[in-house]
Amino acid sequence: MHPSEVVTMLNLSALPSLERFGYDSGSRISFPNDAIPSIFNRSRCQLTHFDLCGDLRNGKTDDLISILSDLPTITHFKLQDIHNQRLNKSIMSDQLLRRLTPIRPSESIHLDRLLPRLESLEFIGYKGFSWSCLAGLVSATTTDGGPNLRITPERPECTNSIRRISFRVYAAGKMEPIDAQSLARFKAAHRAGILRCPLLRWYFGGQIIDPFLWDDLS
Repeated sequence: MHPSEVVTMLNLSALPSLERFGYDSGSRISFPNDAIPSIFNRSRCQLTHFDLCGDLRNGKTDDLISILSDLPTITHFKLQDIHNQRLNKSIMSDQLLRRLTPIRPSESIHLDRLLPRLESLEFIGYKGFSWSCLAGLVSATTTDGGPNLRITPERPECTNSIRRISFRVYAAGKMEPIDAQSLARFKAAHRAGILRCPLLRWYFGGQIIDPFLWDDLS
């Protein structure tokens, strides 16, 4: 199907029973940041599973945040961005990770958090985020009650339903070492059963290195 036909279909379709949606973008195709939310808004569906993959070099973090902000019912989100090596333009950014991170009830911060019902987060792609922001996300899932924290309707940004985080990270060049504090948080999340296989991996010449087996990653 031609890319223009896909966009037309998204702009015209109405699928009120839609629960699972996946989009695989071809190379050199503009990210349909208007067409994708249009089908959800028109369908008024209770989407639970959202997979976004393919060539996302034309996508921006702001585009994705705009889409996810209208999909609070999502429980499973997968983002695969293996074509974009321009790390400063990665769609999986610190900004996105912060918006996905549950806020601790003890904190007075009122953040417009994305996906308050999120249970599973999976990312495959190049590292365009900081270890500390990812560590903040996994740490928030293992403190103040861990998984299945009581839902607080008055502060939905504090709801912690995340049970699984999976990041497979590729390096375009030399990978930035994981700092000691972030690594400690990753290990704690791993022990709590939150950060699961394939754990946190990066590739050097085809070699897989599992940081949980290393005491010194510098």
